[in-house]
Amino acid sequence: MFNMNSDLQFGWATVDDFDEIRAFVVAGFGENSFQAHPERILWLYFSNPHGVHISTCRHAGQLVAVCPHVIQGVSLAGQKMDAAFGIDFYVDPAWRRQGIANQFLTMRRDRFELSLSTGQSPSMHALYLKIGAKDLGPIRIAYGRKQPPIPAPTRQFVRGVLTWLKCVFAKGSPIDLVESPALDSKQRSSLSRWQQWRFGEATPYLDHHYLVSADGGSLAMARQSGDVLQLLGLGPGQNDRAKMLGSVVQSSAAAEVQLLFCGRALAEDCIRAGFLLGNRDARLVAMT
Repeated sequence: MFNMNSDLQFGWATVDDFDEIRAFVVAGFGENSFQAHPERILWLYFSNPHGVHISTCRHAGQLVAVCPHVIQGVSLAGQKMDAAFGIDFYVDPAWRRQGIANQFLTMRRDRFELSLSTGQSPSMHALYLKIGAKDLGPIRIAYGRKQPPIPAPTRQFVRGVLTWLKCVFAKGSPIDLVESPALDSKQRSSLSRWQQWRFGEATPYLDHHYLVSADGGSLAMARQSGDVLQLLGLGPGQNDRAKMLGSVVQSSAAAEVQLLFCGRALAEDCIRAGFLLGNRDARLVAMT
């Protein structure tokens, strides 16, 4: 059980709060943490074209909790809408079990028509369901491979063989993709403002690159992690996502291509491209 402290003040951050939010995130997650990277905070929290949406909790004027939100267009049951993703939720340990998470969820419901969560702790997942949120299923992971794995007595080897075989049998006429460290002005101008922010902004903390077709009509953003190519997103206007996914596998020198995602439509595209699908422990939860 928890008790709401009447001395807590809740509100929403503004662009003027960058330094304070940054300092709080550093103190909470650690100076060298992924969450505390200054370029990440500036880009993800404060530069989104949909505005700044960071719920805050203070005691005596000092931050004790934050929950940033990223706004992104989604398709839910065939209907396109904007959704808020809560990320990097953090409460100072001295102020936990004070009802802060509940109040943040109430603020989120009041501010956004739809909010989604993709990486909750078990306790937060239970809290979402308690207030009426819907569990839409697990986060999916897709594996693609154009070469067989090195033999080894492991489950990963078996998975690698199955992934390779699926991609071999699904192989069609791939799109000719070229790796690029950045988008040129023509490619950027074809994107909407949100797409430019998502795909075209300089976000060095991601250490990403682009895979672009010769005509510029197909675009993917990816990051190399060891011998795995992590596919971070597909650009807009993909007439055949399955073909694009298969082309990423065929054009990559990585041992394996991986993609984290949610949704039935993208799952079907991954299957058509020859990807092997699995489930992660994290769940997709929706709240209106």
